Formats: sequence, C-alpha cells, structure tokens
Amino acid sequence: MEAMAIRKETTVPTERLDLIWTLSSAKWLCEDAELRALFVSEDLAHVDEYAAHYINDNLKCLDQLNPDAITRLVAAGENDLTKSVAKRREAVGLVGGIANGFARAVENFSPQQSLSRALVEDGTSGRTFVQAASKEKKANFSL
Repeated sequence: MEAMAIRKETTVPTERLDLIWTLSSAKWLCEDAELRALFVSEDLAHVDEYAAHYINDNLKCLDQLNPDAITRLVAAGENDLTKSVAKRREAVGLVGGIANGFARAVENFSPQQSLSRALVEDGTSGRTFVQAASKEKKANFSL
C-alpha cells in the first residue's frame, strides 16, 4: 500500500497513520465483501484463489510496515522531548492497531480457502452456507 511507503521521509505526521488505518480498513472491508459475494454467487472455485491473493497481499503489507521506524519518524516531527515522547507513544498504539488489522485479515482469510474446498467436496451451496452462517450468533468464522 503506497500510503505506508516512508522511503526517504524525515518525519511522518500522525494524520498519515490515520490515513493508513482508513485505507487499510476499506481494503479489508472490500476483500471480505468480495469473498462473501463469491460464496453467495456459487463461485466457490475462485474463493480459494482470491483468499490466497488477499492473504499474500496482507502479509506483504504487514511485512512493509515497520512500526519502530514509523513511530520514530512521528516523534521526529517534534522538537520538544516531552512532546516527542508523547507523540511516539501515541503512534505506537496507532501502528500497533494497523499491524493487528493486517494480521487479523490473514487469520480471517486463511480458513476461507479450505472452507470453499470443503463446500465443493460436500456439494453444499455457498449461498445456503452463508445464509446459515449469518443466522448463527456465535459463528467461529468470518464471512
């Protein structure tokens, strides 16, 4: 994700972390919706392919995310030591949330690969499965 590329920057404003969070959240929402649409449209053959792509993409983003470097760059924007430390602490929470989001996305997409294969093997409709799963209050999977 281009917003996370910090290449030669000497400072990163906190607002940039908000942008990364917003874009990442939108990305995860779209990926989840697309997989759900594939299940509902009975295109189970492509669920495995798309889920694998999303897993790899989220792992790549997670790998590109360097929390220590980003929090140091956020702190570097402050001249006052006290404010610099406060900014870095704030950034640690924000960057940690972003990293956790990418990790959760990988965790959520992984079971969907095997789920699509299992539904095909069992001859179960993707639409029927999603409808049943939506009625469950304590489902152990994300759809």
